[in-house]
Amino acid sequence: MSLAGVLLLIFVGGFIFINIGFRYWALRLSRYLVQNRIEFGVRHVFNNRLLEAEVVARYPAHAVQIRTFCRLMQRMTWIVGI
Repeated sequence: MSLAGVLLLIFVGGFIFINIGFRYWALRLSRYLVQNRIEFGVRHVFNNRLLEAEVVARYPAHAVQIRTFCRLMQRMTWIVGI
């Protein structure tokens, strides 16, 4: 196997590893939000002011998990858009 093949294999393997990590993290946070009956929509994920005003104000005890989930969804959307 040539050097280019090895580098390609490392690149694809790294991409798959990162993808699995993002999915695991997203599912774990999603499960937490569902179990605690925290509801919000897509518009809250992409509008931080709306998220803070409506969702975080309603569920202040879960603010860290809500913000982390929304930030992760924004990153995933950005990565898919590349």
